[in-house]
Amino acid sequence: STVINAKVFDDDIRRVRFRVQLPNSNRLSFTDGVKVSSNGDESDYEFAVDTTMKGKYGIMLELIDFSGNTESIPSDGSWMTFLVAENAADVVISARAEIATIISDHPTNLAAKFVRMGFHDCVGGCDGCVDMLNGDNFGLDVPIEALQPVVDLYSHTDFGVTRADLWVLAALEGASGSQDTLEPREFAMEWVGRPTCEDLNSVC
Repeated sequence: STVINAKVFDDDIRRVRFRVQLPNSNRLSFTDGVKVSSNGDESDYEFAVDTTMKGKYGIMLELIDFSGNTESIPSDGSWMTFLVAENAADVVISARAEIATIISDHPTNLAAKFVRMGFHDCVGGCDGCVDMLNGDNFGLDVPIEALQPVVDLYSHTDFGVTRADLWVLAALEGASGSQDTLEPREFAMEWVGRPTCEDLNSVC
């Protein structure tokens, strides 16, 4: 299991409840956390999450004061996320599933945009960078921005998965999902560890 800690700076808060979204998108009910320490108006609450399942987890908090008023964190109804993985393959599987969801939910043909992004990125080396001042790259801000949440979560791991890898993965998933055939070709992610332009000290 993984212990989630919430630090509260308000002595009027009497309960902190945690809600978990599992990697399979199932959402558990809000459950009270355990207050483990208190010092003036600062209190620490903990909640143990069963992280047997690998993938991306979401956390939402509910702060309840002594008057019964409730505050949600994040306030916009989104989820704070963390990743559970044992190796690079776990990271790739989870990231690819999220990319597929982003493609299906996007109002434009994001699959094609990811393929185009990958092509422009890999001209001269797949380093997770394109020069947006180059007119040939016009419009690539759309797939780059759509992929940024995936990059933020999955490139900061101990398994060597980089932003450059995730750009390649998005292009592969875009190509895979664009096939209109009964026998689609599999575009596998065969390795990770591609250096980014920052790693190479190169200019896009």
